[in-house]
Amino acid sequence: MVGRGGERVASDLEGDDGEGDEHPDQGWTHTDGEGGNQVAAVVELGWNRRRRGRVDTAEVARRSARVTHENPGAVDGAVAQAIAVATASQHRSGEPLDVVEFVATVRDAVSDPLLDERLALAAELSQQPDPAEIAAHIGVGLLAAESVPAAICAFACYPASFSDAVTLAVSLGGDTDTIASMTGAISGALLGEQSIPTAWIERTTIATDVRDRADALYTAALRP
Repeated sequence: MVGRGGERVASDLEGDDGEGDEHPDQGWTHTDGEGGNQVAAVVELGWNRRRRGRVDTAEVARRSARVTHENPGAVDGAVAQAIAVATASQHRSGEPLDVVEFVATVRDAVSDPLLDERLALAAELSQQPDPAEIAAHIGVGLLAAESVPAAICAFACYPASFSDAVTLAVSLGGDTDTIASMTGAISGALLGEQSIPTAWIERTTIATDVRDRADALYTAALRP
């Protein structure tokens, strides 16, 4: 069953003008927080698999985020996360990832100055992983301009290891669940399910449900 939020997302994604509807009855829609970023990976899977283009991925991420967020920084945060997942998922398997180029690709898709500045810091700080430095210079709060670059930085520190990237994301403190989930989405897109430690999966009570939903979403995305 699709709730009101899901209906609004579907309605806005089907719009032709690129603008999401405004919902002034919900005060939280005017925030600049990270909520839109957490569904960005789903947007990438459901849209980019059909259109095969970063421009389309960015636009649909914007529409999705505007359902609940009107602040430009929050919308750009969702775009950044969607592009990060798209770029990771399209990277050639087995080839080393150039993290500087990776972050540059994400930066090209955003326009928010603060977000862009902290994404640049993410690339720089990923060269010498230090949780305290990342938290101090990028931030680990609810703002998209903090949580998204922090998540991307954690991934960029350990692009070849899902567990190390997510562990670093958690160790940053602050909004750890959001940051770690975004880091995991990017890392998983690059490395695949086999990169997730078996012990982690076994301790997750809804692992089977998550896998089934992911498989169903992927199957739906491949349909013409």
